[in-house]
Amino acid sequence: MASFKSSTQIPLDIDGHQFVIDGISKTVMTAVQTITKQSAELVDRKVDEADSTQLLDQVDEMAAICKDFLTSVLGLVGYEELMADRVDDVAYLSDVCQYILQEITAAQTARINRMMGRS
Repeated sequence: MASFKSSTQIPLDIDGHQFVIDGISKTVMTAVQTITKQSAELVDRKVDEADSTQLLDQVDEMAAICKDFLTSVLGLVGYEELMADRVDDVAYLSDVCQYILQEITAAQTARINRMMGRS
């Protein structure tokens, strides 16, 4: 007898830490929409590049956006595990978010291709 196995789980390997997320869960999809919207709004916001306070505020806001995304997708415990030996660095946080977003996109594309018979 054939069996059915859902393939929505996405394995993630981040600096030796292993995570598995459900790529189509409401939590993950909401987190993807939120980080996409908030990042676009932050980029569109006009800042005076000569004003270091505005630039630092923008960096802090991007770090907060990334932390919220990672906490939503990996859970608070997962985020804390990942960041246990690190300083909150916006470049690192952004890179991890980009990696996760790419993995989610690749899994969704593969799923659509399977549905369309293009595997």
